[in-house]
Amino acid sequence: MLDLQEFFSDDNPVVADLILSSRASTSPGDELESMRHSIPAQREMATLLSEYGVDRLAERTFSAVSILRRVLDRYRRVCRQLDASPSQSRQDALKAQDQLHAAKLSFEFDRAQWESERQQSADAATYTAERYQDDVKELVHEHNANKRSLQEEVSKLRQELEDSQAYQRI
Repeated sequence: MLDLQEFFSDDNPVVADLILSSRASTSPGDELESMRHSIPAQREMATLLSEYGVDRLAERTFSAVSILRRVLDRYRRVCRQLDASPSQSRQDALKAQDQLHAAKLSFEFDRAQWESERQQSADAATYTAERYQDDVKELVHEHNANKRSLQEEVSKLRQELEDSQAYQRI
């Protein structure tokens, strides 16, 4: 998997530790046997087996590496083709990408503008409703005061009428 090195910067050694790489030479049998019985190797095997299971683990691991190599080869081929000729399709793709970016910016600008206008309308409606609500309350209060005043005057006039009628009977 040394083919993956080109995708990672040299100043990031952590990534290099995460990549599987083949040994330069095979280990002798006794060294392999002692390594297999070591606690760190047993932990690593237990982790692999708990995640992937024992069924054809080696075959699936090597197949995954082969598939990754094929994907990398295909990726490199496409990159070489794109770099070799500044084709119209590449220019079209870059132009479309620029247009998409411009459309996204325009959408965000329009959305912000409409949101601002909506907020202004909502604020104006709230202000108007509050203002008219206060006006209506004041009118109702004034109406009730006038009504009480008129009721008092009617009551006073009735009393005067009754007094006047009583005076005429005498």
